[in-house]
Amino acid sequence: MTRHKHSGFTILELLITILISALLLLAAIPSWKHLIHKNTALTIVANCVHNLKYARTKAILLDRKVRFDLQHATISVSQTGKLLRKITTSGLSAKNYVEFTPLGGVTRATTIYYNANGFIQKIIINLNGRIRVE
Repeated sequence: MTRHKHSGFTILELLITILISALLLLAAIPSWKHLIHKNTALTIVANCVHNLKYARTKAILLDRKVRFDLQHATISVSQTGKLLRKITTSGLSAKNYVEFTPLGGVTRATTIYYNANGFIQKIIINLNGRIRVE
């Protein structure tokens, strides 16, 4: 009688491999969720900064005051109310609006806050209209 040599994994080896893989996956899920929340927050903040720069540029080009309004989610010409752009404001909070002057400054310095899932970002606009994120 000849014996055949079998190659491959036993069921026990396969189950141990699956168990170890499942444990590693469970350990990675919390950091993966944090990464997703952080990237979402950074995208929202970057989009807000982009829209603020757009409003500032429009104020300079049109030689008129332009309002970045978080409450109504719009960018518009202050005197006429002409709508320039609709914006997304999810998760952002600030005092009503930011108004850019024709020289690129703002009528009052403002801080816009983003706070979601423990990730906090501040968008600070100084009187000269310069925008920075902290």
